[in-house]
Amino acid sequence: MSLKTVLIIQNHPIETPGRIGEYLEKHKIPFEVVHSYRGDEFPDPATLSAVINLGCPASVSDIQQADWAMRLFDYLDDVIEAEIAYLGICYGSQLMAANRGAAVLPLPDKEIGVYQLTLTSAGQSDPLFAGFPKTFPVFHWHGDMFDIPDGAENFATSEICVNQAYGRRNCWGIQFHLEVTSAKLEVWVKEYADELPDVSKSAEDVLAEYKAVEAETGRLCDLLMGNFLAACVESC
Repeated sequence: MSLKTVLIIQNHPIETPGRIGEYLEKHKIPFEVVHSYRGDEFPDPATLSAVINLGCPASVSDIQQADWAMRLFDYLDDVIEAEIAYLGICYGSQLMAANRGAAVLPLPDKEIGVYQLTLTSAGQSDPLFAGFPKTFPVFHWHGDMFDIPDGAENFATSEICVNQAYGRRNCWGIQFHLEVTSAKLEVWVKEYADELPDVSKSAEDVLAEYKAVEAETGRLCDLLMGNFLAACVESC
């Protein structure tokens, strides 16, 4: 697989690439991590094969209050106009939805922990989810939900959050965190502990939920990354 650099945009100190970085290193795919919240410069999209935009505890509805978020919002215009493959995860999916004119609104109930997703008929036929079962477990930590942008399709749903994934051409947004690891999650449950009462769970509850499906979600992360990068090759 011959690719130019894959750009990973990290939007918070503790929301790191996790398994995504491990996958790219294992397969010797060149990548660069830019820390948007620190004001790092974004590279010219023409030098990239793909952009992966990670999560963040901030809400997309507050982007005008943060210079880094507005810069990132504007950068997405350049990425999409250059037809660079894009994968937005959680905040990254919501930001692209907003960039494409869709609403991002609070969920009545947060999703924190492991939940079952079901692919829609469109999701089952989309290349990003090739090889996925129709229903599978994922890890979540979010309180907002994107609407589906015009021209895109909803690819997955859960009982709490009807819109879980969408795509249009070579750009995708997913609301869940296949990239998370046990070590990473141990940091999250401490940093975001004030949110756990909202779902009546303890840190131990969340960690136990995840560890029960860690092997499966790790396999699915590798599958998703392989599918995404194959789409990058096709669009280059």
